[in-house]
Amino acid sequence: MRSLLILLSLLVATSASAQTPHVNAVGLPEKGLITVDGVLDEHAWSRAEPITDFMGIEPTEGLPPEAPTTVRVLFDDKFIYFGFDCELADPEDSVRGYVAAREDINRDDQVGIYLDPFGDARRAYIFYINAFGVQQDMIVTIDGFWSGAWDALFRSAGSFEKGRYRVEVAIPWRSLKFPKVSDSPWGVRFTRRYGASLAKSSFPFVQKNKGPMLTQLAELRGVEPKNSGIGLELRPSLVLRTGLDRDGDSLAWRKPGFPDTADPSLGVKWQISPSMALDAAINPDFSQIEADPNFIDNNLRFPLFLSERRPFFLEGREHFNGHLLYTRSIVNPLYGLKLSGKVKKVAVAVLHALDETPAPSFSRERATPGFSAEDVDGAMALVSYAGSRLDLPNRSSLGLALTNKELLKSNEHHAGYRGALLEGTLGLDDVSSVFGAVAVSDTSRTGGERIGGASGVVEVWRDARFGGFEAGGFFNTPGYRTENGFNTRSGRIGMWADANVRFEPSVGPADWVTGNTWFDISRQEVDGSIEADQAEIGGSMGARLPALTDLSGWGEGWTTRFGGKDFRGARYGFNVGNRALDWLDVNVNGWMGDAIRYSDASRSFVRNLNVNAGFRAFRRLKLDLSYQVSALGKAGEAMDIDQVYRARLRIGITRAFSLRFIGQGAIDERLDLSALLAFNPSAGTAIFLGYGHRFEHVDGGPLKTTAIDIFLKGTVLIRL
Repeated sequence: MRSLLILLSLLVATSASAQTPHVNAVGLPEKGLITVDGVLDEHAWSRAEPITDFMGIEPTEGLPPEAPTTVRVLFDDKFIYFGFDCELADPEDSVRGYVAAREDINRDDQVGIYLDPFGDARRAYIFYINAFGVQQDMIVTIDGFWSGAWDALFRSAGSFEKGRYRVEVAIPWRSLKFPKVSDSPWGVRFTRRYGASLAKSSFPFVQKNKGPMLTQLAELRGVEPKNSGIGLELRPSLVLRTGLDRDGDSLAWRKPGFPDTADPSLGVKWQISPSMALDAAINPDFSQIEADPNFIDNNLRFPLFLSERRPFFLEGREHFNGHLLYTRSIVNPLYGLKLSGKVKKVAVAVLHALDETPAPSFSRERATPGFSAEDVDGAMALVSYAGSRLDLPNRSSLGLALTNKELLKSNEHHAGYRGALLEGTLGLDDVSSVFGAVAVSDTSRTGGERIGGASGVVEVWRDARFGGFEAGGFFNTPGYRTENGFNTRSGRIGMWADANVRFEPSVGPADWVTGNTWFDISRQEVDGSIEADQAEIGGSMGARLPALTDLSGWGEGWTTRFGGKDFRGARYGFNVGNRALDWLDVNVNGWMGDAIRYSDASRSFVRNLNVNAGFRAFRRLKLDLSYQVSALGKAGEAMDIDQVYRARLRIGITRAFSLRFIGQGAIDERLDLSALLAFNPSAGTAIFLGYGHRFEHVDGGPLKTTAIDIFLKGTVLIRL
């Protein structure tokens, strides 16, 4: 029966796709006709065309949706409006949803809006909203870049009753970039996630065998976006801190001063045109209101790659080349300037910043002139980047990027780095592409060594519904560096391949079954000769089982050269997750196998286990618990055992007000307790009052207070 439903649905979809799916937006004669309250009771909504042709896409393409969805689109001089009317499968059922933190709605009944204002299938804004009006937003590009850190200012509200919920959304034209003049209609897509089953439906029907999602958007016809205001945004911010630090046997208050106890900042954005923005920041506010979760880092060979979440670096981030610019390498800028946007088929990205505490080179296994820890100590860095990408037909593109970093000591040049990169993507067919890039670098220190190098990569991939592959090769010479990027090793040449297959059984307990196999091999230049460096070969399998249970397992064999020694071994791992209960998410994963102890280049064995659980109750409360343990050592020896834990309780008093408590630490080492009261009425505007208390085991004794922190942070977004 299931096979027959899929076949009939696909036949209907194929027939309907003979003409391009489209949505007609209706303009309002005057402003203020829509009140964003989630009720959809204004007469204007009855004038808009209803969109109802949704099709199931998860967990299986082509199944009819679980319940009907209706969407309408309106606009006026300041906003584009979306109204969703969503029925539930059971008329007596209640919505799944919570007054959650912004972005934390993936388990809820929710709707989604995808907008491609340029209509070129290269980039889209995504807005998700749950039945309570809680927001989530992100940016996606044709080459697979997703940024959930991007935050947009828009309005949303939800209302619900037995068997139904409604969502009303107003997105300001000011929150979007769009072409001033364009012959292409906007692209649009609507999605709906069903909270009970986590199934998903879409209009238009998106099929993996037809290519990337962005190439299958419907046309949004009739929109007439308007510029509002003078295009200027101000984001002033102030952080006030105080607290106590341990000094011997007593705690002492910190002395007042800038920036330790009072730290103001200002961000300015000028929308030069609807598609181009200039950002500037003076002493940008990079303070965190919540510490990153603890992780075990006792046996790391290379630094960890950290995702960017600082507001100044997020605008237009998708236009910057990630190989040449890793913005977390800009640690503490005194000021920053950035130009980003798109003019017709040309994307532009420019950045300049003065970093007061620059990071040393990430290439730690080889000397890098001018960027050692000693060189950056007491130095400042001028960081610059300029790049452009030209869109070509058939998902193809050509890009060029230049970057520079200059270390200054006592206002004099101390060291420098320059890099350049040329890249291109060629679409072979709807689901296959090839990518290539070549880069060069030059690094030097005043009165010292100067090195240059080159790097290159070529990659081909195919991504279809029931399987795909990826294969490529790379090289970088011993002198190649990316001092503004994230490159941990040089002097290497290698290749890799990955193939996957997916089954969607028409009968049986599994929604889908996946299989994957891969290999990775490289060689490295050591003392003027090339020798084996690393090789891996492995495979994995996964399945979606009844009761929303995801199960996967993997194994691989490996060989690596480190510290002048050859090591080889095997590793095995698993992952089990269950989300069947509305109030509980559980995930357990772990792995074990042969390992290298990098501190002394010795052979070892490792066992890792991670347990994560999320509890929701009363629609306003969520408790997240996590525990991680790692044991490193060989049989018959004392094991190095590290354990970290975290408990996070959030109470959503209203959508704007929330209170959260966190306790986290490492067993036998430390304990951090914190509390935060937050008022966050909209993206870019917030007030936070926080308290933190750190305990540590001093000289192996009991836990003792080592620091107390109290802070008040306020930021506001002003649009002119």
